[in-house]
Amino acid sequence: MKFSKEQFSPFFESTKVKADKLMLYYFIGNFLFGLFLASFYDTWGFALLVGGINLFIYFSARLILPKSALYQYIGSGVSALFVAQFIYQMHGMFEMHFFVFVASLALVAYHNWKLQIPLIAIIIVHHGLFAWLQYSGMQEIYFTQLDYMTLQTFIFHGALAALIVFMSGYWSYDFRTKTIESAKLILEQEYQLNKNQTNIAFAEKLSKGELHAILEVDEVGSLEETMLQLQRELIKSRQKEEQDRFVAIGIGEINNILRDYYQDVQELCDKVIAKTVKYLNLNQGGLFMVEGENENDIHLTLKAHYAYDRKKYSEKRIEIGQGLVGQAYLEKDKIYRTEVPQKFFRITSGLGEATPTSIIVVPLIYNEKVEGVMELASFRQLQDHEQEFLMKAGESIASSLSTVKTNEQTKALLANTRAQTSRLLEQEEEMRQNMEELEATQEEMQRNEAELHRQIAASRQVEKTLKLQLEEAYERERSLKEQLEASLQFKKMKKEQMKHLKKTYKSLANREPVTTAIH
Repeated sequence: MKFSKEQFSPFFESTKVKADKLMLYYFIGNFLFGLFLASFYDTWGFALLVGGINLFIYFSARLILPKSALYQYIGSGVSALFVAQFIYQMHGMFEMHFFVFVASLALVAYHNWKLQIPLIAIIIVHHGLFAWLQYSGMQEIYFTQLDYMTLQTFIFHGALAALIVFMSGYWSYDFRTKTIESAKLILEQEYQLNKNQTNIAFAEKLSKGELHAILEVDEVGSLEETMLQLQRELIKSRQKEEQDRFVAIGIGEINNILRDYYQDVQELCDKVIAKTVKYLNLNQGGLFMVEGENENDIHLTLKAHYAYDRKKYSEKRIEIGQGLVGQAYLEKDKIYRTEVPQKFFRITSGLGEATPTSIIVVPLIYNEKVEGVMELASFRQLQDHEQEFLMKAGESIASSLSTVKTNEQTKALLANTRAQTSRLLEQEEEMRQNMEELEATQEEMQRNEAELHRQIAASRQVEKTLKLQLEEAYERERSLKEQLEASLQFKKMKKEQMKHLKKTYKSLANREPVTTAIH
């Protein structure tokens, strides 16, 4: 794991604070030590001037550049100047050279081996220059109290100083390395702790339903990958749950329509196609029902539509196998198209006409029998759960259409049966009336027959009577004839008598005697 310098800064800051405090005491101690040395060779002015300049240089740099490491390098150089001051004040006293080692060790506090470079550079320049000047005959320059230093001694002297400086630099490097390692360990622990806290916070958000929360980590480990996988699974689960709820709610609303309008197939189809188009936020839809008196006349009829193209469906009848609707009937499976020809289908609105992005044709199947077909169009593509909703809704719609058809057939049969029953009842009533009339007629006939028999008997009696009367009439007729003949004879005789009387009266009138013969 890589860390930036800014992350290591707090750890080096504590080291720097401690080292600054140490160097503060060190430089003040050097200044006071210089005053102490001034008492030996009466170098008070030199001690105050050089020591003061050294302190001024260091504290000025520290004040001006508090955030930079430059003042530390300046402090390294000031340490070398204090060593040169002490050597000069003690007239080249050999022990003063050991302050190089003290300064080198003091700089170890910063854990920066590069701080040894200004120190050793100035020391080399100082020693080389002052040694050359002293042995060149300058009386006021002090490097050593020896009258003469061989090159071998100088080399050993420089090598020893270089070794001490090298060891101090190594310790600085080692301390810094260990500080970095400790810092890395602490930072890794803090990073892991922060990651754990972030993971815990992320898990809490997931537990509260914030499934789209962001796991803010710099590096994804196995735990984080597991958490992200869990998030993906939860998102999928929620999406599946939402999609299932979407399907369930839609099916429930469709079922409510099917339950409320099952008595009227036309209103049921109108409500179903309108609800389907609106619920899926589609643009157009049509519902076709299977109709036909016999197997040779089976076809699909546009029963209901929502925002449909009137030009395309001016003819509401579609033959089996004709177009996508007829093909879906044959295949008994949905047909989904996302590439729609320009002239195949148009969606009309107040802004004009446009070709839909997708078309889906869903057969309405119940008990493996196609009861109808829905055709839907949209300016967007349908998702899988929306297609699932259409398939499940199609089963419910098909069941209701089958039930409605069965009910209508049952109603028709019932109405026909009732009509036949009514006709039979009317015929029965008519027959009953006819029977009653027939019975009445029979009774009347029986009465008439009895009366006829009676009349026949009476007629026979009358006939007998008439015969007797006729015989009597014949007798009376003969008697009358006889009487008539007798009467005629009597009339004839009377006539003759009248004639005779007339003749008599006439003769009497004439006073002629007449002899009248009376018989």
